[in-house]
Amino acid sequence: MKSMNVTESTTNMMMEEGYAMKKPRTSCGVKFYFAFLMLLQLAIVAIVAAMTWQVLDIGTHVKKADNGQSGGQVGVPTPSVPPKADEVCLTPDCLRTAARLIEYMDPTIDPCDNFFEYACGGWLAKTEIPPDSGRFGTFNQLRDDLTANMRDVIEDTSLEKGEEVVEKARTLYRSCMDVGLLDDKKEKPLTDLITHLNGWPVVNDTWTEDNWDRLDTLTKLMRYSNSLLMSMYVTADDKDSNVYILAFDQADLGLSSRQYFLNPDLSFYRDGYLNYSIDIALKLRGDNDRATVVQQMTDMVDFETKLANITAPPSERRDPEALYHKMKLYNMSDYFEFPWVDYVNNAAYSLDETITGDEDILNYAPDFFMKLGPLLEETDNKTIANYIIWRMVQNRIGNLGTEFLEIREKFNRDIFGVEPSSRWETCVSVVNSVMGTVVSRLYLPKFFQEESKAKAVEMIDNIRIAFNELLDENYWMDDATRAVAEEKAAAMKQFIAYDDYIVNNITRLTEDYEMLHFDELEYFGNVLHNMEVSNNETFKYLRKPKERSLSLLANVQSCTRNLFSFCRWITHPTIVNAFYSPSRNSISFPAGILQGPFYDGTYPRYLNYGGIGAVIGHEITHGFDDSGRQFDKEGNLNEWWDPTVADKFKEAAQCVMDQYSMYQFEEAGGMNLSGVITSGENIADNGGMKQTFRAYRSWAAANGPEPTLPGLDLNQEQLLFLNYGQIWCSKYRYQSAVSQVLNGPHSPGRFRVIGTLSNTPGFSEAYKCPVGSKMNPRNKCAVW
Repeated sequence: MKSMNVTESTTNMMMEEGYAMKKPRTSCGVKFYFAFLMLLQLAIVAIVAAMTWQVLDIGTHVKKADNGQSGGQVGVPTPSVPPKADEVCLTPDCLRTAARLIEYMDPTIDPCDNFFEYACGGWLAKTEIPPDSGRFGTFNQLRDDLTANMRDVIEDTSLEKGEEVVEKARTLYRSCMDVGLLDDKKEKPLTDLITHLNGWPVVNDTWTEDNWDRLDTLTKLMRYSNSLLMSMYVTADDKDSNVYILAFDQADLGLSSRQYFLNPDLSFYRDGYLNYSIDIALKLRGDNDRATVVQQMTDMVDFETKLANITAPPSERRDPEALYHKMKLYNMSDYFEFPWVDYVNNAAYSLDETITGDEDILNYAPDFFMKLGPLLEETDNKTIANYIIWRMVQNRIGNLGTEFLEIREKFNRDIFGVEPSSRWETCVSVVNSVMGTVVSRLYLPKFFQEESKAKAVEMIDNIRIAFNELLDENYWMDDATRAVAEEKAAAMKQFIAYDDYIVNNITRLTEDYEMLHFDELEYFGNVLHNMEVSNNETFKYLRKPKERSLSLLANVQSCTRNLFSFCRWITHPTIVNAFYSPSRNSISFPAGILQGPFYDGTYPRYLNYGGIGAVIGHEITHGFDDSGRQFDKEGNLNEWWDPTVADKFKEAAQCVMDQYSMYQFEEAGGMNLSGVITSGENIADNGGMKQTFRAYRSWAAANGPEPTLPGLDLNQEQLLFLNYGQIWCSKYRYQSAVSQVLNGPHSPGRFRVIGTLSNTPGFSEAYKCPVGSKMNPRNKCAVW
């Protein structure tokens, strides 16, 4: 069984959530005609430019931080032969690439004043956020293309026809697509589940507290991967990453941010959420007893508001050492009386043994549990039952027919300003999330550039070297700590594109999903079945040690079949993202992100270094950000830093936090970013850019300059930064912008460009930005 819910702490490159993907709406009646004219014009411009090209001598040099920059010396290597624009590439691929760069940018903007607007101004002016998206950017565009390609191979029944595991995926897809059948079933699949879960008081007036069993209800929900009132999951032990352990944590909420419940200025979201629950309950009751429903749902949301109030905000959960509390299961009774052992055993019924009170566990939120007991004690069981069943119902609305989908769509439209996605997009996403490696088996032969793997390895090797060079120049590290950091970087495992077995071992792939059995006529049941199987497989991790790879080679090729091996992928290939795993000390670059504008085999290397190179450097740096730095080369939470050096790191990191906290996000009504919540990602962005720029300069020094692009009066290094800027082109609706500020670990794309490049000396040198300009401030922040 491949699709599992074991929680492994990871950091990723993305700022987007979910699969809200649509291409911007454009007029297409004369698209081909104008495309032809553009290519013709570019060809003419390119020929003229090639004849009259003025070489830009950017004067590369090592620049010391002698002007007040935080972080001491932040330099760039001096190549023996600085790359120059001696030649212009006029191939069709270069013409297409140049056309994209030109279309996206706004050359009327001074790049030293606002590089985001310079790089993305054209894209911003021409792009409309699709109706079904809260935000739209380059990542969404790639996801859109990827989803369309996945649809193509899922619906092409001639591919892998008759293979059992492939037919399972297509059965799940067809069951999801059959909205007519879902309409015929109406609410019955949901009401049957509610009955199984001991009823929902708000829709059943005969429900009584005397007949309600809280433990039984929570256990049944947990079997369907719904951990409510509190979070319980299996994870790698932070301080002994060879084993998995049961963990308890604070509750998740029905809205994405606790601030939606607690901040009076955001009460619109809470009110909309209440009305949504009322509308669903009234639909299920069928008697239009609005007074009863309003009262009970109001009590329920009041309870969830109190629950939100006892959770810690994201800004207080950045330190893994502070969160780590190891204890025995019986110690949970010190917080409040609850049959903890029975709860765990009932949820983990698939295990072949009984878990006792002596089981080691992790408690990531002791303060939350100390306050949860009194909150439950003061709340009546009807309200608690209404809450936990509502949360389950909320999660299952998407698996019902049109009548219920329309209620959810109204909520999303009124509160978040978005329309529903196409049904096929929803169903492709479901299949990919459940059986991603099967979808990848169909996708990879048709759409993936196989040579991308080898070229990505080359880039990673070069960027690793650049990281070590930056370590050597880092003034605030002592030699002992620097040596351990170099060991950790060298031990970092890498996973590129996909696991080979996906395409060459159908037997193993079939075994991965042997526990899944889908019925084309039972979409709701298929979803429940997958969650139950996933939950059962998850608890098996408790008794399975991880198997470390004995090899620390750059490419992990000797992975065993052990499901719990350190050298097993943590994601499937058909995803546009990249990851760092602290417990594995590994970086992952799935096939989905190895495409333009991040990577393309036809691109000059300077564009690839500005794209996927920045992503690679970003993920490497996550191993050394404010959280990742606390894990050693074996993936264990371990204070391997000298205390004095750790203090210097915190001082440098605080500079980054302060810098980003000053940014005001206009699309969120001028809200300031949280430099604390986004600190890890900002550190990774900044470090990754310096690494990839240094790596490209080293490559260019060894291999000579590449041709530049037609129609652009920019040299190679300037084009590297331009491509970096354009991978973050993005627009937000107000509601999504607010959510990004409140919850997002990533800064919005605008500030990922401005913040990173204004701290990068190589950028200001490439664009000759005057000292003191907005993109070349006198005081820069530098951690790595």
